[in-house]
Amino acid sequence: MNRIIQKIKDRYKNKSWFHIFSDLLFYVFIILLLIPTTRMPLVAFVKKATLIAPLKISAPDNSKLEKSDYKWYVQSSEGENIYLEQLKGELIFLNFWATWCPPCVAEMPSIQSLYEEYGDKVKFIIVSRESPEVIHEFVKKNEYTFPVFSQSVSEPEIFKSQSIPTSYLISPSGNIILKKKGAAKWDSRKIKELINTYLE
Repeated sequence: MNRIIQKIKDRYKNKSWFHIFSDLLFYVFIILLLIPTTRMPLVAFVKKATLIAPLKISAPDNSKLEKSDYKWYVQSSEGENIYLEQLKGELIFLNFWATWCPPCVAEMPSIQSLYEEYGDKVKFIIVSRESPEVIHEFVKKNEYTFPVFSQSVSEPEIFKSQSIPTSYLISPSGNIILKKKGAAKWDSRKIKELINTYLE
């Protein structure tokens, strides 16, 4: 034990307090990453601090919703089935996420901010495959007010993605005007300008 302490002293005897402090922070960060209960919030925090708006406003090929795509439904927190068809003619923000996904958690505050500004003009569908109870508990704990839905049936092919979060902005005419895999800063000026274009 004395040998280990001596090695540490030798290593840091010529280093400044700044270097000692930064090394200490690094070790604490690594330890927190190894603990399951602190790993997810820490990764989400780091991801949130580095979020940017989608670099490119793009839509996939064949980005027009078909009649069959509108038959897809999700379940509201009240247990009501909400069909995409009910939102035809509206501008829709659709987000696939999960409570256990750090990038999803990281982008939620920016989605909340976007909802607070556009909730009365844009239809928000924030959907997870988790149980309504798990979703409700997460939303309540974080004091989010955007509408959340649970998904029990598979989404249409046009919304298939290998990763979460994945988000879509769907025009009133049914065109996917934006598809973004991964977390993003949704309350950015760039996104608001795009939304305003379709609301005018």
